Amino acid sequence: MIVPPPGMLSKPSAGGYAFKEVLGQEDVTYRTVQKTLHSICQMHLTTEKLYHEQTAIALANYCIAALKEYPIIANYIDQWPARDFAKMYLKNITAQQNDNYRFSN
Repeated sequence: MIVPPPGMLSKPSAGGYAFKEVLGQEDVTYRTVQKTLHSICQMHLTTEKLYHEQTAIALANYCIAALKEYPIIANYIDQWPARDFAKMYLKNITAQQNDNYRFSN
């Protein structure tokens, strides 16, 4: 099983890691995986909530769908690449929604 790298996602300058480098994906492949996992997030998760605010059932359904699309995720402990993609996506989308709300009022 492949363990998650140390540190926080998208914080390589602070001891964390960047997905593309850790997964060893070419830019085109990475973007395809990213778009697909974002679509799966939209289908199974509430995009107004952060990852830790999602229900256990929603997260399980997301992981099952991600695993069906990319069976290789089973090689990673707790499917951490799919989970980390979802965490970053939800963080970014909720921040964007908050910015849009703030500027519209």
